[in-house]
Amino acid sequence: MVNKLISVNRYGVVYIKRISKVLVKGLLDQYNYAFNLSLESRITMIFAPNGSGKTKLLKLINALFKNDFEEMYEIPFSEIHISFMDNCLLKVMKVLNDEESEEKNYFLYEFKDKEVFTKFKVGVVTELPPLNSITRRLPFLRRIGPKEWFDTIYNRRLGLNEILTEYESIFNINYILDDQYKEMIKSFLNIHYIETNRLHDKRISSYEMRRHSYGNEAYYDEDESYTVNLISEEIKRLISNKLNEFASVSQKLDSTFPTRLVSQMKNGKKSIDVNSIYVKLEELDAYRRKLAKIGLIDNQEDSFKSLTENLDEYIANVLALYIKDTEEKFQIFEDLERRITLFLDILNSRYKDKELQINKNDGLNIKLKNGRYLKNINQLSSGEQHTLVLNYNLLFESRPNTLVLIDEPEISLHMEWQQSFLDDLIKITKLTNLDFIVATHSPDIMNGNFEICVGLDHMESY
Repeated sequence: MVNKLISVNRYGVVYIKRISKVLVKGLLDQYNYAFNLSLESRITMIFAPNGSGKTKLLKLINALFKNDFEEMYEIPFSEIHISFMDNCLLKVMKVLNDEESEEKNYFLYEFKDKEVFTKFKVGVVTELPPLNSITRRLPFLRRIGPKEWFDTIYNRRLGLNEILTEYESIFNINYILDDQYKEMIKSFLNIHYIETNRLHDKRISSYEMRRHSYGNEAYYDEDESYTVNLISEEIKRLISNKLNEFASVSQKLDSTFPTRLVSQMKNGKKSIDVNSIYVKLEELDAYRRKLAKIGLIDNQEDSFKSLTENLDEYIANVLALYIKDTEEKFQIFEDLERRITLFLDILNSRYKDKELQINKNDGLNIKLKNGRYLKNINQLSSGEQHTLVLNYNLLFESRPNTLVLIDEPEISLHMEWQQSFLDDLIKITKLTNLDFIVATHSPDIMNGNFEICVGLDHMESY
């Protein structure tokens, strides 16, 4: 059963929309495509020959819901229609006017939501630079009049409008839109785009740019440019945050434990099934061992079993409150534990002669079959890094009820790994409630699941 998904934002409770159909016209100035999403499975795979615009289509969908007008302006397309499963429809048209036209370029948005029809424009305005700066930016132009230049390369005269049109990429472009519409677009759905270039992080400028102490030459720390190294640091941060939260809740519960226990005893002892105490303590022991195994907490030699010696009704009442508090403390780890467990299961089923481990001090470690550890996580092969980065993105970077766009997951993956990709994706979907659009060339990624595969076939008209 496919249901609407509910989320809360600062405007109150709203429906998070799920896309049911995508239609695009004039992609790359030549292709018209339309396809339905597989709503039940939540996974849709699109395939087409190289050069058909699969990547541009994913980038366009991503840019649309992130208000990335610059990306939308750069991608050649004329219209995109997004149908939602609640029968709402969003249309965006790119309007590019002739140089002679007085009207500026713009995007025209039309949104139909039941009986409500909303229509607005996003203006595209090229910021007029100081005229004397044009020759500095384009040194092959020689100014010959108030608003006229001579192109010394092509021996031609150019007016100001011609320069702004032909060389607009070097000038600032502003996109004019009321804030209320920006918020409306973003509130439609969460979206996360996973590109093909996954191994080097785009945050290079903020992470590893350095200055030589003896000069101004810029350089960067190559280790830190690897996404896997940044992921290792991020895992440490996630664990640290949970441990701080665990410590805070523990302190609160422990400080009030005597008071709550005395109050409980004054109100009379509860009739407690002693066997249920044994069972609960066994479950807590097992969960604590699990948390330790995946690196969330330290190993502890003692066991909750020692608490059950000479168990009488009084001790059972004390332990019942203790169990309740411990369950509340451990609940803090539940979501992260499920994600880390699946992350390790997927990766370690792929890696041969090595094991991915996680701990609060190092983040990610790779233990080799001979008992040694890799010096650096970026010593993994390209394929091993790709599958690590991809699964990290899906399990830790994507919020629940997000539409995730994955471009060519088969990159650097062995055929056997490609054939397991969909099974892993299904497990992730069940845990995270994500929707996927996957662009691929690989039959092994599809692995015979043709019911969720869509070929992008060009339509002459639509």
